[in-house]
Amino acid sequence: MGFTFEHDFANVEYEAEEFDNRLNTKGLHQVRRKVEFQPRLTILPPDLFTQYDALSFWKNPSNSLANVIVAQPVEAVSK
Repeated sequence: MGFTFEHDFANVEYEAEEFDNRLNTKGLHQVRRKVEFQPRLTILPPDLFTQYDALSFWKNPSNSLANVIVAQPVEAVSK
């Protein structure tokens, strides 16, 4: 099932300050008003950047502490 609706990519803002603070990742989920690519420099050495760029921890969160940010299935409650 899919839904479509108009997006205004020049007028978007979002911030999950409390969530980011709990993970000690200030500003991680801050979305600026205009959605656009902004190049930035990495602080990692090139070999580490290449190594970690290839990882997709969110596809298998069982081996990562980052699973706290992955939606977990909710068990049905019987009445």
